[in-house]
Amino acid sequence: MSKGIAVRNSTKRLSDIPLSVLDLAPIVVGGTPSNSFRNSLDLAQLAFASHFSPDNKLSALKLYRSSFRPSEVLDAPYAMVCVNVIAADNDEKARWLATSMEQQFLNLVRGRPGQLNPPVENMDELWTEYEKAAVKQQLRYTFTGGPETVKEQLESFLDATQADEIMINAQIFDHQARQRSYEIVSQIVS
Repeated sequence: MSKGIAVRNSTKRLSDIPLSVLDLAPIVVGGTPSNSFRNSLDLAQLAFASHFSPDNKLSALKLYRSSFRPSEVLDAPYAMVCVNVIAADNDEKARWLATSMEQQFLNLVRGRPGQLNPPVENMDELWTEYEKAAVKQQLRYTFTGGPETVKEQLESFLDATQADEIMINAQIFDHQARQRSYEIVSQIVS
């Protein structure tokens, strides 16, 4: 596949659609400012993965904006940043729901990736202080709470990053609670 996107459809497992047909600007997805990242900054929009790779976010955004050169694809820099949001009707329920994602990252710290687990009442029964610090470091751009709390967190994040767009990830075990989280975020931003 070259200069296109792969999509699944009902007749073929994978098909190649040229970007020119879709009129989409390419997106560079980055978690760290590597050489390939730097070399492609002027060609595309930037999507930064701060939902699992929070380090260097601000420096990557600054580098992208300062290195950007207008092209036929994109006339101005456009930055999207992905964050985790665990929203619920109140802060307490959101914190409880967030323990599923904390367990998932704890398992990554331990070198045992796996499926998302149900929430637990007390994470301190599962992790050491070192593991807790490692997980909290990786999840520091996770916004957790009721509608007002999440709204304040998202506004603060937007002020700091000046992102053009935020992509929301919600690692929530219960499907209905995940849908509710997205509904709350939708109400906040509309």
